[in-house]
Amino acid sequence: MDAHSIRFEIGFNPLGGALPDAEQAIADARAAVRTGADPFSGVHRAAAAFRSAGWMPAVLFTEAIDACSPIAHIQSRLYDGALADLAHAVAMRNLPALTRSASLFERYRSLRVAAEGEGVHVGYETFAMAGRVVPYATIAAVSDKDLSAVRTRYETALLGALRGGVERLVREAALIELEWCASALAGADPLDIWRLAGACMHLLREHGPQLPDDRRLLAGFNMLLADQAGGATRAPRELVRSAVALLWRASIPPSDTPERPVEYDGLLRDYGVAVGRPPSPVDSPETLWEQAATRDEIQSRIARGLTGEALAVDRSRFIGPLVVAAGAYEDFLATADASMAALGDASRLSSMRTSDAAQASEAAFRMAAASAALGLGQVGLLADALALSWRMRARALAEARESILASRIGDTALTLGTDALRGALLRIAAGIPPLPLDQSIATLQELIDSN
Repeated sequence: MDAHSIRFEIGFNPLGGALPDAEQAIADARAAVRTGADPFSGVHRAAAAFRSAGWMPAVLFTEAIDACSPIAHIQSRLYDGALADLAHAVAMRNLPALTRSASLFERYRSLRVAAEGEGVHVGYETFAMAGRVVPYATIAAVSDKDLSAVRTRYETALLGALRGGVERLVREAALIELEWCASALAGADPLDIWRLAGACMHLLREHGPQLPDDRRLLAGFNMLLADQAGGATRAPRELVRSAVALLWRASIPPSDTPERPVEYDGLLRDYGVAVGRPPSPVDSPETLWEQAATRDEIQSRIARGLTGEALAVDRSRFIGPLVVAAGAYEDFLATADASMAALGDASRLSSMRTSDAAQASEAAFRMAAASAALGLGQVGLLADALALSWRMRARALAEARESILASRIGDTALTLGTDALRGALLRIAAGIPPLPLDQSIATLQELIDSN
């Protein structure tokens, strides 16, 4: 994959937050490399800005660059190319697309290998899913006879899928067979691993493998068959993360058809991922609202007799290192108010109605999508974790089964998560970056795992 395809993968998001401190720090690091100086300072300042904004994949990327600093002048082309790609990605103000960029990940992989050696394994999910809560996936019970028959067919088809990269028809036929195997093993649980596997195989059949990890994922499902034969009832978490990462990577619609529904949106939500889409840069409701608000403010100032510099309207808002457009900021706060009103309703915790839990989940997903679009990375991860917790609670209530999520322990964890999200939003409203949310996210991960 051409690393420079990042310029086509990540489009400009006019409502996303800019990180000028990070952009300047990367520029300083590139200048240091070109002059033979140490890029250490610039790289570390960029990492600090990314960490404060919650851009977790960018933090990993800068850590990989830092690990390569001792060989920066030996591998100057790789090193400067990585800095250039990161600079371009940051300038696009599009955190969701940066997170899912396959070509940026390939550059990250190259950095890790250069720093640690050829033997290091670097998975796409490590980069794309950094800091994200993902639930376990279940394995439905299948008779030994049926499982054995499916394993034989899967292993035979797998060889065609792995070896048929050049011959499209061979690969396609093999993936059709693998997709059938997954459907034969899939159970009724929304979090059934073979349901997820079937979606991945269908996607690979339509678009073809794009990373080495895609083929590794198919081999991972083959190893899962051995685990299932041994009596396993849950899939390994890393396999689940890899599968979700593949679907998430493909969930961005082409820029020329933004109205197209997001593929696998429901399945991704089952695994706690609010897809969201970068807003259109032309005449979106938010930009029109911002233009109207600015025009009204200018007219108001003229009416008060202001001229010159006093007439200028400040159209930027600052959240620590993140700089956002005033209209996008106000729109985000309006979304946050509505979402927190739904999440903070105490009656929802005591309610045993599926609809109440589902509404809370949707409110949290809206909060997650809005946070990611603005560039508030860790806030979005916490909101996604809350949304997943509520979604799993809604499912348990619909199935009338006991669940930790619907217990007093679950109520406490959901309340703490909601309080942490509210505290983060209060700081954002005051222009202060949120405190680290790792502990709150980890608490929700424990709640989800215990279900």
